[in-house]
Amino acid sequence: MTVMMWGRACARSLAVAAALATALWLPRAQASWCSPSLRELYERAKGQSEREAARELPTVESWELRSRRPPVPPGEHLRMLREARGRALAAGPLSLAGHEIVYAFALLQTREYLRLWHGDLYKTIYDAMDRGNRASAQAFKDLQVGLARAVRATDVQIVAALERATDVRGLAAALASEALLELGLADRRLGRDDEAQVALQRLVSEYRGSEAWPLALLLTGDRDLEEGRVIAARGRFLQLTRERPGPVRTLAYVRLAHALMASEGEVGPDPEASVRAFVVAIAESRRLSPQGWMVLQLRRDARRDLARAYAAARPPSGALDNLRLWGAGPGHDEDMTRRMGELLASNYLALDRPDAATSVLEQLATAFPVDPEVCRWRVQIVLHSFVRDEHAESWAAIQELLATVDALGRRDETAPVLRGCRDQAAKLLAASAREWHARGIEEQSRPLQGRARRAYDSFLSRFAEDPRAPGLAQDREALARGAPPPEPPLCIR
Repeated sequence: MTVMMWGRACARSLAVAAALATALWLPRAQASWCSPSLRELYERAKGQSEREAARELPTVESWELRSRRPPVPPGEHLRMLREARGRALAAGPLSLAGHEIVYAFALLQTREYLRLWHGDLYKTIYDAMDRGNRASAQAFKDLQVGLARAVRATDVQIVAALERATDVRGLAAALASEALLELGLADRRLGRDDEAQVALQRLVSEYRGSEAWPLALLLTGDRDLEEGRVIAARGRFLQLTRERPGPVRTLAYVRLAHALMASEGEVGPDPEASVRAFVVAIAESRRLSPQGWMVLQLRRDARRDLARAYAAARPPSGALDNLRLWGAGPGHDEDMTRRMGELLASNYLALDRPDAATSVLEQLATAFPVDPEVCRWRVQIVLHSFVRDEHAESWAAIQELLATVDALGRRDETAPVLRGCRDQAAKLLAASAREWHARGIEEQSRPLQGRARRAYDSFLSRFAEDPRAPGLAQDREALARGAPPPEPPLCIR
């Protein structure tokens, strides 16, 4: 797995929600939390959302589409191949080049054996550590280090053999193209990116129509995108979408969608085209067979990254219905509709569109009324309404949150969720009451004072046993006297 350099917009978790609501969910054991305004909370959350949107996320890397060679331990076959080099040399340059390629491919099998052995040692090391046998664990770690060095040394040998072979002209196209592809991949593993690009570009230029050509074109497109050559990358990926169906074409659609969200010079992003490319990638991935881990991961990546393009291209109305078409599939295909909806809301917030984020969260809460995350969604909706200064909406959103608490209370299986949701609702209701109280007195606004009174009454009737209740009762008395709350607004004891 690797990361694409175009800065994709979706976060693995809704850090935005956490930033918005963290203060409301602080355990009482922590110190009192005070904030001058909910607007400041929103700005912090939006900044965190923007950072999450720009964070690079892992995706299936193009080279992973290359089938691995069967592992073969180092042994007599390598010695025999080395000895046969003299006979190949006597037969002429073409014979020698073919021998070098066969030897390099045998080394690739040995490399795979060493790589798998290196990975298998992790379990052995952990088992030794669990038993308290540190000496054995350290010995296995030392062996693992030696294997890593052996893997790298094997790559060096592979590169040397393939460089010698590919310098010879006249090789069969199938053999030469395979050699160039393996040379490019080995160079990349050694960190020789420029040399890898030279080998892959030669393959693309000289051996179109070969089995190795599509993957080489995909890899060169990746490099173009990483280095900001967006127009060239789009051209390469678009060219691959016209090839025969398969994992390479599906991944090319995903990469094209990424490139369409990037810009170069006067060529800007095209989010609507990016959405369409993601949708095609999802549809194509469903038709691939077999449905192995890589195909599933391709589909997950496309579904996850679609949220950023959708947020930039389309309004939120009906968004969840669209996401349901793309986020779920027939048979045993996993349903990512809810996750895609959360990511879409996060991306709208990154664009400073709390109204759009609220719309998506409302759709989620309606579609998944007993989901464990529904309370968090309701809390976010309340906070979004506050930063938009929509007091009527804020009160309505608070009522929906309290109704969610009541609904969860009627379901035995949601008891753990209910405890957290009830506490969140209590803290948010207290914060809202004090916010309206302070602003109502400062602005001499009777409507805001009335909202504060209703919020105090609601808290004291619903959460009379809450440790904050006595303090809020004093705050309500201060409101009746026309005095501001005795502590700064939004200070939760």
